Amino acid sequence: MFGIGVGILVFGYWRLFRWNRERRRLQIEELEARIALLPLLQAEQDRRTLRMLRENLEEEAVIMKDVPGWKVGEKAFHTDRWVPPVTEELFNLRPREEMLQKKFGFQCKEEAVAMETELLRDYRFGRQQLTEILGHACATAIAKAFPLSSLEKRQPTVLVICGPDQNGCVGLACARHLHVFEYIPTVFSPKRSPDSLHQDLTVQCERMDLPFLSYLPTEVQLINDAYNVVVDAVLGPETELKAIDEPLTGILQTLRGLKVPIASLDIPSGWDADESSSEGISPAVLVSLMTPKRCALSFPGSHFLAGRFLPYDIQKKYELNLPKFSGTDSVVEL
Repeated sequence: MFGIGVGILVFGYWRLFRWNRERRRLQIEELEARIALLPLLQAEQDRRTLRMLRENLEEEAVIMKDVPGWKVGEKAFHTDRWVPPVTEELFNLRPREEMLQKKFGFQCKEEAVAMETELLRDYRFGRQQLTEILGHACATAIAKAFPLSSLEKRQPTVLVICGPDQNGCVGLACARHLHVFEYIPTVFSPKRSPDSLHQDLTVQCERMDLPFLSYLPTEVQLINDAYNVVVDAVLGPETELKAIDEPLTGILQTLRGLKVPIASLDIPSGWDADESSSEGISPAVLVSLMTPKRCALSFPGSHFLAGRFLPYDIQKKYELNLPKFSGTDSVVEL
């Protein structure tokens, strides 16, 4: 028996060393492939850049043709060396939405779902972990947009409306963190979700003595008088708009009539994640989760990006150009 045990142990170590050698070989092969492809990718990027610069010069010549002494394409740098143009220089003559898309990497619905799936599956993030990170970041963004000292009412009351899906989970975590930040949040969940995470977060809010409304007043003046801010966490990008029914449709109707500022999480409820909308609710603040969505390209209000944790490989794969976060902040205003 002792000999069999030693044999199994030696065989296991042999397989382990063999696999480590093979893994190192694969890593070296992948690195060499990246090094070989890098010049080709850089050449393609340079071609796109030069084409855009040429189009900009042609547009500049048309715009400035009546300006005496104007030199088309005059360099801003006193050097003959190649200076890579910044995003604003390339896109200053193009639509604002196109520049924002390039600058911040606004995602469509399918890309956002694929990225979140990859984080959960390949990077082993947990749903509760992501929800906590994003909930804390959303509460921080709301605190930056509506500081305690700026609230008009005597009590720093906030109404957090949470839907039954993932966006509602983030809203529950946000409400709990707002309570820690010395706001007075009240939660309204129109539907009790069967999701275990949603139920756990609800229990956490209840155990921290956060009040829950049994119904949402249809008289919007009652909400305007009672709360400083309404946090919209009703619907997220994962929601199919055609499948919305009561009581969610009634909640959206109430939100449209509010005069107090609304802070929407990820996307304004009722908006298509891929298209801007002027018919739904009009929030004063939008807090995008992980990456901004395409519906926010022309958003006119204060726009925050929450979640400072995306791995570098994820950012490169999905061509994200996220802004720099200040200090240890988990949110940044776009």
